[in-house]
Amino acid sequence: MELEVNEGWQKRFAHLEKEASIRVTVDVEFGSECLSYNEKQRLWPKLDMVRTTAAKLAMNMVKGTIKYPVDTWSRDVWMSAAIDDATDALNYLYLLKGVIERDG
Repeated sequence: MELEVNEGWQKRFAHLEKEASIRVTVDVEFGSECLSYNEKQRLWPKLDMVRTTAAKLAMNMVKGTIKYPVDTWSRDVWMSAAIDDATDALNYLYLLKGVIERDG
């Protein structure tokens, strides 16, 4: 499946990626008795991963907005794109597994 893309999107995105600043915040409020000090200390790095992932998701949404002329594809086109991406992700995991097994 080949989707129509906007001409020159790579150059526009490369420039934007250098210039853009996406900040995502994660605010968590809970009562003083909800989590212990140790639990909070364990939680903050996890929430930092959420923040980092959300920023990456946002940048990828920007990329898709620049790359493609529309967002109104049919269900079949979305499904095909999702399966292609999921297949790539699974392949990357197996390749990473191979590197870990090889390098220890």
